[in-house]
Amino acid sequence: MPLACGVSDSDDEARAAASAPNDAGESEPTSSKDATVPSDAGGPAVVDDAAVADDAAVADDAAADVSRDSGASAAPPEADTSMDAAAGQDSTTNAVSFIDLRVEDVASDRATVRFGTSVETSCVVEWGLSSDALVNTAVDPDMDPDDPYALDHRVPLEDLPAASVIHFRAVVTTPSDDVFHSDLRSFTTLAAEAAVEDDRINVALSARGVRVIDKSSNYGGVADDANWGALAAIDGQMGTEWATNGDGDGAFLVLDLGQPHLLEAVAVRSRKMSDGSSIIESFELVFDDSVTLGPFASPDPDRRYVFEFEEAVEAQTVRFNASSTSGGNTGLKELELLADP
Repeated sequence: MPLACGVSDSDDEARAAASAPNDAGESEPTSSKDATVPSDAGGPAVVDDAAVADDAAVADDAAADVSRDSGASAAPPEADTSMDAAAGQDSTTNAVSFIDLRVEDVASDRATVRFGTSVETSCVVEWGLSSDALVNTAVDPDMDPDDPYALDHRVPLEDLPAASVIHFRAVVTTPSDDVFHSDLRSFTTLAAEAAVEDDRINVALSARGVRVIDKSSNYGGVADDANWGALAAIDGQMGTEWATNGDGDGAFLVLDLGQPHLLEAVAVRSRKMSDGSSIIESFELVFDDSVTLGPFASPDPDRRYVFEFEEAVEAQTVRFNASSTSGGNTGLKELELLADP
């Protein structure tokens, strides 16, 4: 599925080189022209030594003459790229306009980036803790790998650090593989609420060697380790998700934990799409094909649910079955099985 890469990498690098983060972590507008014209804000001035005079108007005329002689002219100032100044405005880069780029639903560990584009594009959002290190990438969960182009884009950012400035930009790709970047923006996550201490470990992590031994499907028939593949449900990241190929209530996932564990609780968070579909609203668990627990209600896809078992269950294989859903490409952001260390 086409994600997004450079408009032209040279244009992007030139833009990045010409911009430096200000105190708020946002890019100051600068001119990309070679010649520099004096401004009231100061900066290098190009003047003819013979034309220097005490009168400021004469100095301005001299600078204008040098600019004409060199064939260069001052570029018009770029739009302010800060969130406050740019709220509700459009950001334009060559052929694609980024319309009403904004951040919604900001919490301590997540937020949603929303925007429109003037033509249909695919999109990702690059983000990081500094404007020159956008090392994380988030995708639009509504994006169809077979036809990822749309005018409206909603990209959830997950696993964000609390009380932190997050820098980001949108990156879009047209059907002809032209790539464009929005201006750099930033926002601040909320402070974290007091966490309930839980020293149990999640034994359902792919990093621990847990394997997916069966599933109802992966969206588009992709491999388990691809975008939307089943391993995304056990990678420990809320920013990735397993999506089925329209399985609705028939969605299921079977894990082999590698060895028996005494399981005390399950934690689950469903995926969702903007039209309200794909939500697993309740589910059940089957342990070693013998013990069944549930159904457990999980109606809110923006919430991580934790369900404690009345008695611990020892098992090596666990089957997750969707019981009721809102239909469509149901799946999970994360499935955790909690046990004592």
